[in-house]
Amino acid sequence: MIQLERSMEKKWIFQKNISSSKLIEVYVKVINETKDVDKEIIKSKLKKDNAYKGRSNQGSLSTMGVRFSQMCFYMFGYKSGNSVFVPSQTTINMINKTSVVNKNMLVNLFALQYPHPYSKTPNDFVIYAGRLIIKLLTEERINQKLYIDEMIWFLPFIKTINEKSYNELIESILEYRELNYFEKMKLFSSVDNYVEVFANCLHEINYYFITIFKGFDVLETISDAKHNDGKLFKFKHGKTETYRTDRICKNINNSGYIKLNDSLIEAAELLINNFSPFDKPTTMADKYVFSKEAARYLYSGIVGDSGRFLYNSTTPHTFEIAGLLVSKGLLLSQEVYQPMYQKNIQDLRVTAYVLTHFEVSPHGVAYYVLSEEIQKELQITVERGKENINQFANIDGIEIWCSITQDTKRNRWKVSIRSKALAVNEVASHFKGGGHDQASGAEIPTLDELPKLIQELDDLIVSHSK
Repeated sequence: MIQLERSMEKKWIFQKNISSSKLIEVYVKVINETKDVDKEIIKSKLKKDNAYKGRSNQGSLSTMGVRFSQMCFYMFGYKSGNSVFVPSQTTINMINKTSVVNKNMLVNLFALQYPHPYSKTPNDFVIYAGRLIIKLLTEERINQKLYIDEMIWFLPFIKTINEKSYNELIESILEYRELNYFEKMKLFSSVDNYVEVFANCLHEINYYFITIFKGFDVLETISDAKHNDGKLFKFKHGKTETYRTDRICKNINNSGYIKLNDSLIEAAELLINNFSPFDKPTTMADKYVFSKEAARYLYSGIVGDSGRFLYNSTTPHTFEIAGLLVSKGLLLSQEVYQPMYQKNIQDLRVTAYVLTHFEVSPHGVAYYVLSEEIQKELQITVERGKENINQFANIDGIEIWCSITQDTKRNRWKVSIRSKALAVNEVASHFKGGGHDQASGAEIPTLDELPKLIQELDDLIVSHSK
């Protein structure tokens, strides 16, 4: 079994204060509104909004500081200079309700690393902890799941990871799963000061980390009454009579495991395939320390999300960040735009199909439909199917345009909606979607729902033409 140094001094430290995802959203909204990270200002605003009730009438300023650190630790933003809060894109999307929150939070989890300026984890821990967790939860060899007791036995003590040690970790997890409760307990008790060590691990992982990401629908917790023959691991927490256990949730008296939300597995695999968990993270002490390659990916993402800086949601801050990324030495034509918009013969065939099979509603909604059969014929994926949507962006008489692609794996049709000026996200919300004003996504169970969707978009055009 993999050899790890286990102690209170040598482990991952997860920030903790708020475990409720709803309270986190409230807190993030408040600090984003104030922009000032002054503890007194934050406390006053929270009390005014009835979002904070301290143990005293005055409330605790130290609590405000801990909460702010927790927000930064989980990648909701950072402090710029002495007092200005700069929100992450996840925070902006969450507040504006412009995208699916759990996908944003998946990225936040993926970005979690040590060293981290908002964690006291020792500096000899150099690891993309979030990437490792996501890779484990997509790992077929361990059935894409992690039991809580094996999480606290292995994860917090991994200082660094490479392909060899990762495979050793997988083998060790499988070996651990063959042990019974008492054999596992023997392992725990072999660690010096084990009660304190594992009570702390359970406190941070089970009561905060898992709870937070479960609340944001990134993780699911599954009860397993047969796990460890139904027995729970209990470790006394500090000098109190409180015990931390591997109970899966408050109202279920047995353990279990975590897994990724099924809807996020495809996105998680995409992240893992593009960004290795075996990379060595740079320090986060300087918010502007990142590679030229990272700058290229970030800039490409901004170009895509802003419609090449054409959407009304594009702010001065967007251009500020874009300028920072360009300063990393990006050659925009060769390294960004050419790869993004490079076409091949197959692309032409897809474009030809779209331009010969689109429909237009009476008031200017253009749309095309790509069934699974057509996708196979054109040799494209579901995601690739929507890439021709902007063929209709500058056509006179077309106000809104859509792509509708069949996703048989998830038994749905994915809809991408774009517009010149109209806010289409409200209509998208009627069809299990949402997004930006001029760029939204939705889904329909069958094509029987398509006429209703097109009609609502058509009505939207009519309502704004009066």
